[in-house]
Amino acid sequence: MSTFLGVGAVTAVLRQLLDDGIARHDLVAVLGAAPAVSCLPPDRVPVGAGQPDRLNLFLFQAAENPAWRNVGFPSRDDRGGRVSSPPLALDLHYLVTAYGSADFRAEVLLGLALAAFHETPVLTRQAIRDALDALPAGDPADAFPAARVADQFEQLRIVPRVMGTEEVSKVWSALQSQYRPTVAYQVSVLLIEPDRPARSPLPVLTRGRPLPGGGDEGVFVTAGLRPPVPTLEAVRPPNAAPAVRMGEVPTLRGHHLAGTVPTVARFRPVRETGMLELPAAAGAGDEEFTVQMPPDPPAGAPPAGSPLNPANWRAGVYEVSAVTTTAGRAGESNRLPVVLAPRVDAVAVVAGPPRLEVTCRPRVRPGQDVVLIVGNRELLPEPFAAATNTLTFRLPGAADPLPSGQQWVRLRVDGAESLLIDYAASPPRFDPTQSVVLP
Repeated sequence: MSTFLGVGAVTAVLRQLLDDGIARHDLVAVLGAAPAVSCLPPDRVPVGAGQPDRLNLFLFQAAENPAWRNVGFPSRDDRGGRVSSPPLALDLHYLVTAYGSADFRAEVLLGLALAAFHETPVLTRQAIRDALDALPAGDPADAFPAARVADQFEQLRIVPRVMGTEEVSKVWSALQSQYRPTVAYQVSVLLIEPDRPARSPLPVLTRGRPLPGGGDEGVFVTAGLRPPVPTLEAVRPPNAAPAVRMGEVPTLRGHHLAGTVPTVARFRPVRETGMLELPAAAGAGDEEFTVQMPPDPPAGAPPAGSPLNPANWRAGVYEVSAVTTTAGRAGESNRLPVVLAPRVDAVAVVAGPPRLEVTCRPRVRPGQDVVLIVGNRELLPEPFAAATNTLTFRLPGAADPLPSGQQWVRLRVDGAESLLIDYAASPPRFDPTQSVVLP
């Protein structure tokens, strides 16, 4: 494929094609003087008395080729790493304009350009190399042979482009130049290769498990529209709440969720690395299963690194997937987001400097974003150096006090907000335990 120098190299090849046509048809004898060939914007082309006859080649538009636009897409994985280097495929649009110093000269030049491009509808690789090698020395032409235009996969094709009266009027109005006899061409397709390396996966050795007699089990088909892989379709907290809390039992629904061993729900916190796995509760089926979020405090003493120990959980957003094992082969489903909301167990007014003491679970860790909302006012916590279940919030002073009486409270940790509404009630209501009485 070409480098970024390819755009200039293509223009240089087209100009060389016009120069060769002028020499081959001995236009010096026809016009009495050698015409000039330039690649300038029309507003910079010198015109007037004493100027030679001229053919001007102007690149007025470069557009992505629609057939190549999605080749190699997407080019990055879910972590932002480059996995492929799709080419930049361009269609180059040119205006070929003839400038004559006397009658009929512009028409002769325009006819020459039409014949030259008609006789060369495809630029062969050798023709491109010869044209670039014949360029006179100078910058940046010296760099064009290194553009690798002749080595790209697609050959360059020159196609006449029909422009209507309205389009011609818009183009020349934008160029702010006087109109001259002009014909338009499209050169397609130029492939520019990115210069950044990508990841190349290793080749596939087998398609499935090896068979005893040699070969592998290959691909398989199944009846029905559902893919035969574990798939999660929904994560349902209890009572259709928007988030799940410690000690609750969410339901995971989908298909192909049962294996030969109990299914496992794998939780990945969005804001940190690692994962926590909880086994499916008894009665798990192929289309849904439940998991028990660890209570706080837990029954017994789970190890410090166990997912059953609530000390390993933090409020916030998780990605959850189902891991199934069938005949010794493990498979993981897609991931769905689930919010682990903090649970406010108690809110008390502390004597001394006016403060609120909030007891919550799971424990809040240093570095998490914490806000307590009292009524419609947000309060920030006092600093804490270790993970804790107890947070202290200083109340505003007398200059801007909170209203006295009962106030509803919500604790927001890393964007996950405690549940103020009791979704188990019908109709739903504010949970009376999520409030504090201010003096």
